[in-house]
This record gives sequence, C-alpha cells and structure tokens, in this order.
Amino acid sequence: MPSAETESLSTATGVDTEVLRAMLRTGLSLQAAGDDAGLRDFTLPGSRYCPACLADTGGRWMLWWRLRWAFACPTHRCLLADDCPQCKRQQRTRAIPIEAVPVPGRCALPGGVGRSSPRCGADLSAAKTPRLPKAHPALEAQQAILAVVAAGCAAEGVYREAPVTAAQYLRDLTALGMRALRYASAADLQAVGIGRTNRDPLRAVVESSAADRLHSAVPSPPTAAQTAVAACAAIPVLAADSVPAAGEHLRWLITSSRAQGLAVSPTNMTWAHGTSDTLTSVQLAALTPHLGHALQVRLRCHSPRPRPAPQCVPPVHRSLPALFWYRWAVPVADTPVGFEHLRLGLSAAVALAAGHRQLDQACRSLDTISTGKRASRVLQALAARPDWPDTAVMLGAMADLLAEHPAPIDYERRRNLSTGTLLPESLWHRICRDIGFTPGSGLRIRFIRCWLYERITGSPARLCAEAVNTSAFRAVVADMPRVLYPEMVIALDDAARQFLDDNGLGDEPLRWSPPAHALPGWMSRNPVDTALDIAALHTLVQPRDCRLGAVSERLSVPIELVREVLNDQPAPRPVQTAAQRRAAGAVTADARKRLTREYFAELYLNQQLSLKTIGAMVGVSRQTVGRLARVYDISLRPPSVGRPPGAQR
Repeated sequence: MPSAETESLSTATGVDTEVLRAMLRTGLSLQAAGDDAGLRDFTLPGSRYCPACLADTGGRWMLWWRLRWAFACPTHRCLLADDCPQCKRQQRTRAIPIEAVPVPGRCALPGGVGRSSPRCGADLSAAKTPRLPKAHPALEAQQAILAVVAAGCAAEGVYREAPVTAAQYLRDLTALGMRALRYASAADLQAVGIGRTNRDPLRAVVESSAADRLHSAVPSPPTAAQTAVAACAAIPVLAADSVPAAGEHLRWLITSSRAQGLAVSPTNMTWAHGTSDTLTSVQLAALTPHLGHALQVRLRCHSPRPRPAPQCVPPVHRSLPALFWYRWAVPVADTPVGFEHLRLGLSAAVALAAGHRQLDQACRSLDTISTGKRASRVLQALAARPDWPDTAVMLGAMADLLAEHPAPIDYERRRNLSTGTLLPESLWHRICRDIGFTPGSGLRIRFIRCWLYERITGSPARLCAEAVNTSAFRAVVADMPRVLYPEMVIALDDAARQFLDDNGLGDEPLRWSPPAHALPGWMSRNPVDTALDIAALHTLVQPRDCRLGAVSERLSVPIELVREVLNDQPAPRPVQTAAQRRAAGAVTADARKRLTREYFAELYLNQQLSLKTIGAMVGVSRQTVGRLARVYDISLRPPSVGRPPGAQR
C-alpha cells in the first residue's frame, strides 16, 4: 500500500502507521526487489487458515497464513485449511465489496453471481483439519520457516557462513521442496521419514505420489498437505550443519531422479529462478558421487563449499610447473602410476581446478606432451585412494593460492626459453676443471643440460632441445642424480643462475616451491620419504656401479623418490684412488684451491721458484703445477739448458 494511503487509513482508524504496515502483506518483509512483484513470489493469491485459531480469537486472521509456505499451525498442531468447508473455495482471493459487511470467522465469498449475491457464510472454525503428532517433522519445519521470516534472514544451518535474506531462503526452499514434491516417489519420501506410519496425516499425500504423474498432479499452489511434504523434504537439507552434510541429506533425491532416467548434472541443476550460491554448493555436493573425477576437481566437490567453475580463468598455469613440485607430490607418491606421470597429472588437475573446462585444455596450458587421457588416468588412480577427498581439496586450494598469490617464477616464460646458451661447452669444461670432474664426450654435456633444463623449468627433461628421443638416453638422464655430488650441483646451479640472468629473469629465484604453511593440512601428513635414511642412501649410491633401482629396493621406497632426494641432497664424492683422482682432474682442482693465480705468480714469477719446488709445497707433481700454469695463462720459463748456474725453471 502506498504511504499516502497508509497515512489516510491511520487517520481514519486511529491506528499507528507502523502497526498498519505490520498488518499488511508488506509486514512479512519478504520483498525481493522492493516491489509487490517480489512479494507475490512468496505469498498465496488467497490465504490458508487454522480453524482452531479462528475459534480462539473470534475470527482474527493471521498474516503469515498468506505465505506460500504456511501449512501447519504450531499452536494447535494441525494442518491449515486450504478452503471453505462448505463452498470449497480458497479464502481471501479478492477484496470484499464495500457494501458487503464481513462476519469474522465466516466465509465471505458470494454464494451466487453478482456483487449483491448473499455470502456463503460458512463457519470456518468448524472446518476439519488433520492433527499432527507433537514432534511431527511438519511442525518443526513450519517453526523453522516462521523463525526465518520473523528474523528477516537465515543465518543458521548451511547459511551459517553466508547468511541470506528471508526471501532468498524461501526461494531455496521452493527449489528443493517443489523438486522433491514433483519427482520423489512414495518409497523415496517414506525412506526419509515422511508419511512412514499409518497414523501420519501426510501418508495419504505421500502414497499418491506416483513419480510418473507427480509433475502434472501438483496444483499451483500446492495444498497445505503437499506443501508440508515438500517442507519436510527440504528443511533437513537447509538445516544441516555444513554444505557437505546438506549434500548427504539431498543425495537421495539426486539418486532417485537419475534412477527414473532424469538427467541431473551440474549444467541443469537450476531448479528455480534466483537460488543462492549456497544451494548450488549443496546441489553439487549431493551430485558428487555421480560425477567423474575431473569434474569433482573442477567443481571443488570435496571442498567445504563446492562451486561452479569461473567464467574467467585466472592465469594459474603461469605459476605452475609442468611437473608438480616434488615435495607436494610426495604425500601421494605411492599411487600406482609413474612418479613423473603423477606430477604431470597433479599440475594439470590444479589448472583444471582453476577453471579450465577440460583436462586436455589444462595440459595444453602447461605446454606438456601429456594428454587429458593420461591426466585422467592419474586422477582415477588418486580417486582409488582413501584420501582422495583430501587430495581433491588440496588441488582446489592450490589453484586458489596461486590465483591470489602468483608464484615468483613465471613457468610459462621459462618453458619458452631457448636453451641454446644453457651451459656452454667452455663453461662446462671450466666447471669440470675446477671441481675435478671428467668432462667426458660431447654426449655427457647433453645429459647434464637436460637435467639442468628440468631443474629450472619444471618441465620433463625429455622436452629439452638437447634430448634424444631414445629410451637409452632417457635412462641415462634419469640416472644423473646418482653421479652428481654437492660441488657439481652448486656449480651447475651457478651456471643456471647466469643463464636466467642473461635471459632477463634476474628477478626470479632459481627454484621455488609453495611454502609448507600455505596448506598445512596437506604438508603435515606423513610423507613417504620420512623414513628414508639419507646417510644410508648416500652410502648405497657412492659405488660407481650402483643402480638406483637396486637402491630403491634396498630402501623399500619408489625409485622416483630416490632420484628426487638425490637432486636436493646429492651424495658426497666417494673416496678415490690416486689414479682415479688424476684421471678425473681432482688433483689439479685441489692444487688450484691451494694455489690461487696471485699466489702462484708470486712464487713462480717474483720468487723464481721452480715448478718442482712449488709442487712440493702443495703436495703435487711438477707436471700438475705445469698444467695449473697453463690454466692460469702464465708462461713457463724455457728449459734450463744453457742457463746460468743457480737459475730455476
């Protein structure tokens, strides 16, 4: 009613305007958009009523009886009456003519045709309505609905984390209740405790609920008994303590609908216009067992609040290596798939959780040679584990973490780097000379470059331009952690750092992994390698003829874990014989540590000491000192033939 009319009515009756507004339909505070159209969505065209209330109050009409979700009287524990017991018509569907004086508690509908026809006049308080047991679900449901309407909002049950208005609550209630009323069978409803006993007043409604005809059998609006059935089916869902628990309460309806051949999927779960995001989450939680593993990840079905994929996909793939971070893959490393495939699949799954529609798209965003089919097999293996829900939650949480806080490494940029200048041959020979390592043939440096490529890009070594597409080459690259030791890894990391700096990536760290505190629930789980004895591992891999497969069997851990641990914690160089040290150049490397170029020049050029004397000072041969002179580009004195006595070479 417009404010001017309310003021006029207040003046004429002497009743305060606020009291008048509370007596009108607007007093229900259910306007969805501040207009009458929104209010009509939640109120009946007429009104139901409680005969006992009319008798007790001398015909006073309750405002809440006009709600579409008014079906039971909590005071008298009975269903509301839908119509007049005599003329069988709904009450208060139209205004009474001015000349007709209504009698409280009596039917004011005309008994004939025309405005002046006599009124029906039936005693509405004499109408017979079914009584409900004291703790009947319909009474509890009605009280819950009235409490939300009185408060103007819903902040309990599934709405505890995200309260909604009373109007929104009723929209969600309508979506759930009408779906149950139209598509649930009698057996379904009785299985959830509705109309189960012979003395239940709702049993007749439930037994008439033949699933093949319900859709057309439900009138609009439904009767009070039908509305009570719908409320008893829907209220337990909305009253659940959490979204996953609400999904459990709703799953029977999803299962029943699918059993009847109805298509129920994430794309057609809009059961009513304008439902809340919370209800969408509940529907997805209920649908989870019927979805493929990829969809479960994409829709976050195992998270506290499942949600549809976003329309705009954040660039999470730029913060993702193609091979998921080793430490984050360790908790599921005992999954029966290869560790490399596992890591590729985990990264693709995180990209999928970020919003990509298909696993194939997620794989392409990471520029890997993996496919959606291979990633799907990884998800199937993960889903077979008892901790699959935890894994699915981690994948979604990682996608959110990287969307909100991008990694300090742009992995997409690194994947597109040209590796032509990665570890030049001259630098490789200098590293080998400095640490006493045999450079080997031209093939060895290709192995090292592939290992280094994977280390800094997070992509498989076989994608490096230096890789050879043979199983033998891949086997050698995979075996590289066995032959590396700390000094070598440090030197190679320095070379990689220089490579990144030369390519304009000086602002990025060499390597990075999300901190453990980002998802403590995942990282605090007992990883597979906690029982791995690092000292024992180093002892086993030090012999030159060892095989990592034998080492992994000896330690009872997957071979992939042995490789990754050695990448992070390489074994010290084994004790070598003198001949081995000379062959590897270790003697020269040791001499270089003791004889810097400046010190060597002082002894040889200024003090004029001989190579033999200098060698004796540091415990190496004259030949070794001579090689060191050539490394330092210091010209040697000519042989002593023809030299004056006392002169030294």
